[in-house]
Amino acid sequence: VAEAKLGVAEAKWEAASGDDKAVFRENLDAARASVKAAQAVVETANIAYENALRAAAPPHGQVAAVVGALDSSGGTDAIVRALKELAVLQTEAREEQRKRDEAMLSELRDSKTERMSMSNATLQFTSQLLGGLNVKWSQAADITDKGGNYTFSWDGGEEKCTKTATAKLKEWMGEFSIEQDERQVEFIDVRNKALGPLKACGKESSGKTDAAICFKGLEHSDRAFPFVIGMVEFKTDTAQLKCYQQLLELVAMSRISEFRQGVVLLGTDLNTKWEVLFFETPNHITVQPFQFGSVAIEYFREKLQCVHAR
Repeated sequence: VAEAKLGVAEAKWEAASGDDKAVFRENLDAARASVKAAQAVVETANIAYENALRAAAPPHGQVAAVVGALDSSGGTDAIVRALKELAVLQTEAREEQRKRDEAMLSELRDSKTERMSMSNATLQFTSQLLGGLNVKWSQAADITDKGGNYTFSWDGGEEKCTKTATAKLKEWMGEFSIEQDERQVEFIDVRNKALGPLKACGKESSGKTDAAICFKGLEHSDRAFPFVIGMVEFKTDTAQLKCYQQLLELVAMSRISEFRQGVVLLGTDLNTKWEVLFFETPNHITVQPFQFGSVAIEYFREKLQCVHAR
């Protein structure tokens, strides 16, 4: 088909004159490109066909050995055994070829995968990745209920102050218990523990969060994430909260924790920026902003307390 179209394009170009000549030249170049692309497809198909033929038969030396056994056997039982051996060799050869093909496809997919850290995720990247995971999200209107505000100094930077920020948030939240669970909870530093990665639609993202809330006694366990019910992503008072980062972190944790989509995330600078992210319905995340810190903390605590119900 491509070659036939090329013939038509060549005829039109030869018959054209003036300005039309340039137009038909573009069509001719496009037709030639289509022929080259079609030839590449045919070449790829031929290679795949040859690989399939090789996969259907074991190496020549193994076939020769079986044939030799047939020639020298002289008995029906020996012939049957030899044929069975040949069938086994064919099966093994096909399996080896299948593994090689899968490895080649995996390498090809990896070479085409777009990777982006959660902290640098964009709207388009996040939408495509979460869409591939069948996760949707929406931004709710600010909750403006009156409450108290807090202040926290980030002098020294986020890395230096995160441990103090975690302790301060724990102090403001106070003691609380989880409904239908007698275990106590604790805040742990998880800045060195990787989340994810999340993979879908040719996108891949991995990252870390700052603090996690899980049941006590797991502070030093490598298996802390499966018992996480909540997480905190801190930003300094001069930085903006990163909605897309928070979304990806929450989804990643929901795939690790045994509480799945019951987990909840608080994004904050402990001053004026407060957001709580949670799964309001299966596979749908709500991003809930607040104007007052005390209201946000109470909301976050309530979501944590009913993790089993959610």
